[in-house]
Amino acid sequence: MRNLTLDLGNGMVTTASGPFSVNDQGLISGEFSVTMKNIEGWRQNLVKVFTDEDGTVMVNNIANMLTALADGKDEATVKLNVRDGIAFLAFFPIRELPQL
Repeated sequence: MRNLTLDLGNGMVTTASGPFSVNDQGLISGEFSVTMKNIEGWRQNLVKVFTDEDGTVMVNNIANMLTALADGKDEATVKLNVRDGIAFLAFFPIRELPQL
């Protein structure tokens, strides 16, 4: 993937690029470079989407990890690895992706 950009306004922009493949079951595998701007804005909006306790904890943990990796800034670039449909930030599983 050359470049995928999500712009939700209010400075909430995420871009991703990197090679990927899809297996016979429709599961994605790949390594992506992901840049997220306005991490706090994403956090505030995603906790409204993932309203159950596990979802809210997940969103807050990811936002905290991104902020820490960005040395306290509100923009971070990380490697996101996806193996057989499961997304990982470092060695932490984030979420299972739907089949294509």
